[in-house]
Amino acid sequence: QPILKDANGLAIKALPKGIPSDEVRLAAQSSAKWLEFKKDIKPVAALQLVRFEQAMSNSRRWGGEDFNNLLVNHPLLQKVVRGLVWAVYREGAMVSTFSFRPDGTAIDVNGIALVVQPDAWVGVPHPLDMGEELEAWKEVFRQSKQAQPFPQLVRKVYLEESDPDGTFFGLEGLVVPSLAFKGLKAMGWDREGDTFGGTFDSFYRRFASGSASITVSPGLSLAAYDDLASEQTLSVDSAGLAPVDFSELIRELQTLKG
Repeated sequence: QPILKDANGLAIKALPKGIPSDEVRLAAQSSAKWLEFKKDIKPVAALQLVRFEQAMSNSRRWGGEDFNNLLVNHPLLQKVVRGLVWAVYREGAMVSTFSFRPDGTAIDVNGIALVVQPDAWVGVPHPLDMGEELEAWKEVFRQSKQAQPFPQLVRKVYLEESDPDGTFFGLEGLVVPSLAFKGLKAMGWDREGDTFGGTFDSFYRRFASGSASITVSPGLSLAAYDDLASEQTLSVDSAGLAPVDFSELIRELQTLKG
């Protein structure tokens, strides 16, 4: 939410009313800029939430210097950053986790202040990677009554060993609305199998540890996803995905149920 502050740094609900000594043109421009800013910030903020959630799902890492300069101290992004648990990685392995106090101080799960070094590698850890610290961080956020910008600590996870019949938690053979597939692109899925007739029947998604694909029947139209049929029967294929990637695969495809 955009916040206005007066000359003393105190939050105010709206721009102050004009007084006779104000320049009318500049006052009008200021009001117009503020209204435009409030309108523009909503889609930008929503896009950033998706960006950070995908950073967790796709194991993206930032260098410590970029993390401090571009994220922690960014006027918009710092709100998102402070609402998440972060991790420091060395040679691809997580070595420690941290979050932030309301004043922006980085702390470990025991509340001890720390400094993110410029040469560190930092990322948003998935709950499956957090081990015993997951429950400890849940308690920290419960105690502080701090909400997260998207589900991280309480994220629903899917373990491959919990799907003994191999149906991808009931997704194999599931009948779903054709229009539901339009939301896959925003999650990183690409269509494949375009034909001369303007139809296709499959999507694929690359993960850090491998890839997955889905096939739909009777197929989708490039012009309008529900031109050929209002519903599609789903088939899922993947192999060798790491636990985090498998969990995110199932979580993303669960959204097709609507």
